[in-house]
Amino acid sequence: MKEWKKEIQEACQHWLSDKLHHIEDALYQARQGIESEEKSSAGDKYETGRAMGHLEQERLSRQLKEIKFMQSSLNSLMMQPVTDRVVPGTLIRCAEIWVFIVVGIGKISIQNSEVWVISAASPIGKSMLGKRKGDMVNLNGKLKVIEELL
Repeated sequence: MKEWKKEIQEACQHWLSDKLHHIEDALYQARQGIESEEKSSAGDKYETGRAMGHLEQERLSRQLKEIKFMQSSLNSLMMQPVTDRVVPGTLIRCAEIWVFIVVGIGKISIQNSEVWVISAASPIGKSMLGKRKGDMVNLNGKLKVIEELL
């Protein structure tokens, strides 16, 4: 089962890396747009375009920072030892559902199985923290038994 958790971690890292590259490309394009606005005409249109470019750059910079934080969190949480309770970094199996409490990515597919990759701060993550094998959890309105903690 450790291989399964490692495979999920690698899929998460790949997802975050793709997202990071996408944001870096968009940030580069935003910077290029600002530079081309500076070289073009003056006046209100110039100021509006430049301001919009700076706002886009700030938004993308915040996203970039968040993705880097998520990468760091993923790497540090993977080093946590498995305990008898759900903590950040735990992979949980509930019947046909897998939940990985690490960072908020959403659903990913691994070997024809879906894994919910969620943050401990999410509503489901908060409800699962501290639970043990055999405890019941509410997953989108359905009660499930925690069958395994990895």
